[in-house]
Amino acid sequence: MPRKYRNIIVFVLFVVLVVLGLTTYITAKNSRDALISLMHKDAVSLANIFSEGARRIYEIQSFEIIQERFRLEREARRVERSGVLFRHLPADAQLAIILDENGSIIDTAGTIDARRKQWIAVLKDIIAPIVDGGETSLFFGLDPEFPVGSEPMGFAKKMSDGKILVIFAKRPFPESAGIGLFARQLAETPSVRYIILQNRSGIVIASKDVYRATSIEADEFLKRVISQKNPESRFIDFEGERVFELAYPFPALGEFYGILRIGLPLSEYREFSTIVWWTLLVGIILALIIISAGISLIIVVNKIFVLRQEHQRFMHLRSLGEVAASVAHEIRNPLNAIAISLQRLNAEFSPAEDNSEYREILSSARSQINRIDNIVKEFIAVAGNVSPVRIKKNVAQFLSDISSRHKKIADAKNVRLSAEIAEDIDSANWDFEKVGRAVENILKNAVEATGENGTVQLLAKRSGGVIRIEIFNSGSRIPEDVIDRIFEPFHSGKSNGTGMGLFYAYRIIDAHGGKIFVKNEADGVRFIIEMPA
Repeated sequence: MPRKYRNIIVFVLFVVLVVLGLTTYITAKNSRDALISLMHKDAVSLANIFSEGARRIYEIQSFEIIQERFRLEREARRVERSGVLFRHLPADAQLAIILDENGSIIDTAGTIDARRKQWIAVLKDIIAPIVDGGETSLFFGLDPEFPVGSEPMGFAKKMSDGKILVIFAKRPFPESAGIGLFARQLAETPSVRYIILQNRSGIVIASKDVYRATSIEADEFLKRVISQKNPESRFIDFEGERVFELAYPFPALGEFYGILRIGLPLSEYREFSTIVWWTLLVGIILALIIISAGISLIIVVNKIFVLRQEHQRFMHLRSLGEVAASVAHEIRNPLNAIAISLQRLNAEFSPAEDNSEYREILSSARSQINRIDNIVKEFIAVAGNVSPVRIKKNVAQFLSDISSRHKKIADAKNVRLSAEIAEDIDSANWDFEKVGRAVENILKNAVEATGENGTVQLLAKRSGGVIRIEIFNSGSRIPEDVIDRIFEPFHSGKSNGTGMGLFYAYRIIDAHGGKIFVKNEADGVRFIIEMPA
């Protein structure tokens, strides 16, 4: 298969793979971003719901606390006018106490149970600002700016006669009601992991299981949210669990202000991640299928191309065989006649003068006839049948005999020919006559291409089920424009070569299921033959 077409197919496969990979990645990324955006919007909606609910709770509780403060002030004025406590307390009072200027109890109204004893135990701390002279009246536990105060709740006032009146009030709303309860109830839904309202001083309210939180000053993310007053989201670890957290600037509601942090569990995100991973896996599988299909296509196209080349070569050889047969028939008979005539001239005729020149001319003529005859034989061999007639024979001895025959030729050219044949090479079923002709052709070319004092090496070894024969000769490298086509007919690197010897060797090796190739090395050329053992 031409390299150009193979490169085009590889490039197309690469483009398809890249496009498929990018499409899968972009789709997965867009889906992930869409899910994160959806989670962010859900968290913002939840924060808005919480903010609106907290505002309503705050307004209701603040109003009830203000109303309770008005009631307590009114009852205190009644007591001050009469100078004595009511024995039957109004519904909004749980306990009333009158103390002297030093804080000692003078009179009480209401039932004193264990709970109220705890209130009385902290009574001196409550009225300390009045006893010390700094205040004339005060409310405790009833702050409309922060309506989550714990008991005791009530009002203390220094009366005109110097006595101190303390009225403990009932909670104006249930103890369990409030913004904190609202936060805990929201956090109990499966879609919410936690809710935290914190400011620079610390946690204001939090859902259950929240015992600590990163301070605003220690978290650049929270500092950015509180400074820019824009909600932002992130992934964060909470109690060993990965959650999606929204930081939401909480509007000021009296003492309630700061950052609202809402954590959402990642169960849905994990489900989506599973889908994304499956999508990527399917994309990879599709990519592998495409690559496999592309490789199969390359193999099929390459086989088709090889078969087409083989067909063209077969047709070429068929035509060549017909021409060779015709040429051999037309040329060899006249050649035989000329050769016979030269032999008769040499044997029966002798010139009167300059006999040496005559003999030299006859020798040259016979040499040229032999050369023409060898060319004809090469044509006939190439065009003829190369199907191997296999016999079993010892390969090592076979190669040693070839090396010995050519060593004399190499010595005549002052070329060092050496043979290294491994001992583990055993017998093989080859057509040794044809294989020998192929090996001898390559070895003969190697000797002829090697200069004086050069080296030629014949190496043979067994590797698994393959016998590897290497023929190396030192000297010039084969030109690149020749080496790529050296096994094609009529392509020769020698000035007087026909280009048929290596082509014939290729056909013989290929007919045995073997391989033959050549490569240039730094100091020469190496032919390699791999034959099935």
